[in-house]
Amino acid sequence: MVLLTCLGAVACTEASTPGADAGDASPGDAGSEDADAGTTPPPPGPDSGPTDAASDARPPVDTGTEPPFPDPNRCLAYEPTNQLIGDRHFQRGFIDVEPTTSAERTTMVAGLCPGAPIWQIAFGNSPSTLYAQPRETLPSGAVQWSDSYAHLAVGPQRSAEADFVLGMNGRALYGGAYYVPRAMQGWVFHLAQQQISIPGDYSSGSPAISSLRGLDFSVFGQLIAASQNRGAGYDPDVHAAQYLIYFTVQNQNGSSPGFGDYLWFGVTLYDDRTPVPGLSVLQDRGGTERLIYNLGAAPFVSRAFTPGGPGMVFAGDLLPGMRDALRRAWANGFLTGSNDLSDYRIGGMNIGWEASGLNDVEMRVKDLSLVYERRPSAPVVFGFDTDGDREGWTLTNGTETAAGPRDGSWGFTVPGATPMLESPELAIEAATHPVVRVVVANDGNPAPSSILKVYWDRFGDEGLREAWSRSATVSNGGGFQTIEFDMSSTPGWVGEIRHLRVDPILAGDGHSVAIDEIAILPAP
Repeated sequence: MVLLTCLGAVACTEASTPGADAGDASPGDAGSEDADAGTTPPPPGPDSGPTDAASDARPPVDTGTEPPFPDPNRCLAYEPTNQLIGDRHFQRGFIDVEPTTSAERTTMVAGLCPGAPIWQIAFGNSPSTLYAQPRETLPSGAVQWSDSYAHLAVGPQRSAEADFVLGMNGRALYGGAYYVPRAMQGWVFHLAQQQISIPGDYSSGSPAISSLRGLDFSVFGQLIAASQNRGAGYDPDVHAAQYLIYFTVQNQNGSSPGFGDYLWFGVTLYDDRTPVPGLSVLQDRGGTERLIYNLGAAPFVSRAFTPGGPGMVFAGDLLPGMRDALRRAWANGFLTGSNDLSDYRIGGMNIGWEASGLNDVEMRVKDLSLVYERRPSAPVVFGFDTDGDREGWTLTNGTETAAGPRDGSWGFTVPGATPMLESPELAIEAATHPVVRVVVANDGNPAPSSILKVYWDRFGDEGLREAWSRSATVSNGGGFQTIEFDMSSTPGWVGEIRHLRVDPILAGDGHSVAIDEIAILPAP
């Protein structure tokens, strides 16, 4: 399936839906955390998923996560918050696109809220023609489209269909014969998708990953029906049904050599081969060759779905996982055009079924949400005002005059080699904090070596280096003086700053040095 990951990014080519090697494994193959990127991970083990029993009856409507009726934001294309997903209740419907070219074929208007659809939908490697079927209105007020292969419904608040129901008949889709890798064109996928950045059609776009403090994700899922229909020819390494949500983390800096490159970042709501899927890290062999990093379901829930049973809320902060995904990508030869965290944003997303088995499945989701929180732009100040509290800094090549700071400053003598003060981990966005200030006193050390230097390193590019340093002369007259560096145009002061090292002087002869303050400040 061609996704919106590359729209507007000239460095991209068309991207098919993420999945493992079509010749070796099932779609989005659930691997292990220890799997190396670029290899197919081991199969998930003996099946312990749902049994063949299925329920066609609609379960009771869950109202535990519903907002008070009516929800005033339900019909907004883009809610007036830091919400990144447009029409997150699917109330406007879908634009059907041809899977291989993304050409628009028709509009499936839900009509539950006014306005043109924001979501696209594609039925890849599928004989389903839902897009050509008439819309049916149900007594609940929901609307649906159905054919022999698939079913789609969009429901109003508190209806049994709220917000979005998507089902597929695997036996009909594959004609009762199991998918055969390489002998067939590819497994079936029915996915809704939307663009989020560059910018998104209905959003202001995702902020840079480096500027985020949190990325709160939430969705309610309910497995309405699931029949595995396993028989002769079934192979757990190949045949599965998965309900997946994928985001792309994409380089959107037009001046970067890696502009347009991306990785897949996913959450698995359901995989019929394992009750609660865990972390999977592998390379997409299904067409894009990008890194796939899928959190699974384990960070969010502790039990499996029961077909026809109650639903579950999947909720948590995706930002730590996205940062880990970028680390792993860089460490394994992906995203080689840039390891600057500030180049990467959330490009787009998709949600729905990928299936290579004969499964008959149906899932309902509602209250899909992805809300970002920016880092505060407050100054980061180490004032050493508490006696004995080094505030996470460590001293090398200096002899403290007291056990840590005393009376508002941190003093030490320097018998010879360069004294070094190394910071704790900082995680500061360089773009919003371009000023480094050091308040220092140097009492009589040799003038030629009385030069203060500041070094730093960055997320994804750890390790201090001479190229990432600034220096200034320090008087050796003994009084406190303020040294400020404007880093706004300094090469290397980009992305996320992880550590500082402050060398108050290059060398000493036994005289003292004192630090009153080290601060990393927003632009004045």
